[in-house]
Amino acid sequence: MYFDEGEFGLPGLLLMELDSWQQSPLAEEFPYANVVRYVRSVGKHFLATPVVEALVRARAAGTGAADDDTARDHLQRFLSVVLDKHDGTYDYTTYTALDLLRPRQAPPLPEFEDEVGTRIAFLLYDALAFESGAALGHRSQLPCMRPSREVVEKRLRHGLRVAVEMDMLSGKPLTPKVSGLQERFDQLTEVIETAPSGMASRLDQTLMPVYVIHDEYLFIRVLQSFESIFECLARLASEAIRRLEARDAEEALRSLSAISRVLSGGLPLFSLLATMQRESFEFFRKFTEGASAIQSVNYKTFEALCGTPAPERVESPAFRSVPQVRGRVLESMTTVRGAADALIASRAHEPDVGARLAREMAQIEAVHQRWKRTHYRLAVRMIGSVSGTGYTEGTPYLRSVIDNRLFRRAEETTH
Repeated sequence: MYFDEGEFGLPGLLLMELDSWQQSPLAEEFPYANVVRYVRSVGKHFLATPVVEALVRARAAGTGAADDDTARDHLQRFLSVVLDKHDGTYDYTTYTALDLLRPRQAPPLPEFEDEVGTRIAFLLYDALAFESGAALGHRSQLPCMRPSREVVEKRLRHGLRVAVEMDMLSGKPLTPKVSGLQERFDQLTEVIETAPSGMASRLDQTLMPVYVIHDEYLFIRVLQSFESIFECLARLASEAIRRLEARDAEEALRSLSAISRVLSGGLPLFSLLATMQRESFEFFRKFTEGASAIQSVNYKTFEALCGTPAPERVESPAFRSVPQVRGRVLESMTTVRGAADALIASRAHEPDVGARLAREMAQIEAVHQRWKRTHYRLAVRMIGSVSGTGYTEGTPYLRSVIDNRLFRRAEETTH
């Protein structure tokens, strides 16, 4: 239950609650909601030292609690996200709280595609409920640099478009007949209440901004949506490889077609992200140094599964930022390109399978190029020539990788 700040202030009351919890440190009774509330009240970059110290003590106490292992593991992962700046482990994964966002046990395909779709839908519902609620005065968190009503309405249009185009509407459909901001807020709030078991807590615990700028809420939710897409793409690429190696060309083609569909469906997220106010982004971005999408394990996994990256790509900051993926590439991991070539060379397929595989890979390549060019244009608009936050050179880096191809053959050279 949320507490009233009263004369003690939010940090003081949180300290009292944490001290009380440590008398019987059961992980499932940890005051998650009020920790999240406090983080959002100041930003993760500005946590008070006494609160940080109390959370560090809570982490040690929670480790020794004689309660459910799953609950204890979740508490440890949650506190690792909250304390990443204190621990010196802050990066893209902790900023986006990816370890908390996804379920611990991912279901098999195709159920996994459904889970990812539902996850993205509710990430967007939550973001749009925050936007409409803030515009109506129903949301007090992240109060700085609020956008205009016109911008909020544009965000609602783009956000709902993503959900519809990706076929990810879940629960009660959001009918286009609802047009007023209050009506839309009420409807979003209602549909969020239909979230699957465990989804509501993941939504609450995975939005921990570095400061209190309004637009960072949207920024984090869009990044989490992108990461969910990349995770799904990597699973689909792995499935395509498995099917190709089993000489099941039809199922492999279905997996490749699904990659195109998911990748295309995610493109409108850039339009949603483009509604961010540049001045807002510039302000909170100062506190995100050390976290960059260049550190995305999911994206690099997908890229490496498609085709063996060029040697200079493997040695670039992009792959050196994800050593676990780079290690697999250096060990000559199997790729879609390689498995498709092997199937074609074996002649164990219908005569037109080679051409159909080539068309599917060309379609994925084309959509992927649109992603990179759209990303580059948005980055130029938002940050210009400023350096990236992951210790990269920013937009010049994005421009340099536009011509990279996913389905490159290992023996090909680049110029």
